[in-house]
Amino acid sequence: MPLSETGLAWGADVAKAFPVGSDVEVVVLETDPSGRRIRVSRKAVESAAEVQELRDYTASTKVESSGSFGSLADELRGALDTRRK
Repeated sequence: MPLSETGLAWGADVAKAFPVGSDVEVVVLETDPSGRRIRVSRKAVESAAEVQELRDYTASTKVESSGSFGSLADELRGALDTRRK
């Protein structure tokens, strides 16, 4: 696995992060049958998990489309309106 695909910071101890015999969930990026090599990525698994969490969160929350930018914008607008009065 290329170091850039481990999801670890540069210079991190790969041997500690992935001890021999440990199970690691990866995505297969590329296979080379002639060279008998498989390129895998742990970072892709983490990215996919983050995307799924975001999808789950947005599906579980009801976003009302009132034409505004969202609740923070509404709160700021309300705070400004009270200061102007």
